[in-house]
Amino acid sequence: MAVTGTLFAQPANIAVSMTELKFSKHSEQSGIKSAFLAFLSDSCVMYNEGKLVKGKPLYQNRPDEEKNILKWYPDYIVAPEDGNLALSTGNYLLTSKKDGSKVSEGRFYTIWKKEGTEYKVVFDTGGETNDKYSGPGQDELITSPVSGRSFTKSEFDDFYNTFEEELLAGKLSRNLLPNDFIFVTNNLNNSTFGKAGTEVWKFRNVTKIEKLGSFFCSSGKLAAVVGKLTTMKEPKPKLCFTVFSVQGEYWVLNTFAITD
Repeated sequence: MAVTGTLFAQPANIAVSMTELKFSKHSEQSGIKSAFLAFLSDSCVMYNEGKLVKGKPLYQNRPDEEKNILKWYPDYIVAPEDGNLALSTGNYLLTSKKDGSKVSEGRFYTIWKKEGTEYKVVFDTGGETNDKYSGPGQDELITSPVSGRSFTKSEFDDFYNTFEEELLAGKLSRNLLPNDFIFVTNNLNNSTFGKAGTEVWKFRNVTKIEKLGSFFCSSGKLAAVVGKLTTMKEPKPKLCFTVFSVQGEYWVLNTFAITD
């Protein structure tokens, strides 16, 4: 179920949205294992037990018999027109194949990369939240604008190090957040500045983040960082996933998610 190069004639956010929906349809019709093996890049990594591991082997080693049905749709996309990476996030629903009962519901996060004539998944994760699955086309698809200067990887790393220092001190600048952003902690979507600020304040002096990996767009206008977060109250590591894009002369925080 390949995604052909004709998608690249579309705006990047539309191409990513169409690819995401085809990915979900493949999962619903042919099974989770088949879909992920078809859409994951050979270079895909995933968070597993506190570290990043290769993604494809996780699915190659799954049983062929599926017990559940997984479907999803995007509701928020960040995709620079002049870059090779994009973020897609939205709502998923996992149900029992036997009786249709709900097994899990929440939010997924995917980094897509252009590889030849296809978009492929280079990172994917998710977790239960208070987001509700209503079905494709029922929720508004928000596409966050990306425009402005290009940054080097070194410039982004300097920015991120400062961001992390402030985060661990319980600080979150209002200027860092665009009008649309996703901020998920403790299985709750806290996507208002007031709620996000309250959550970050809880991090001060008790939190540690170990950086595990990162992704940097060829245009220098989008970046994602995957880390392992621990706190004194919750010593068991959790995934900390952040995505940033450029608006004008500055980086903004599009997505912040802490999940198991």
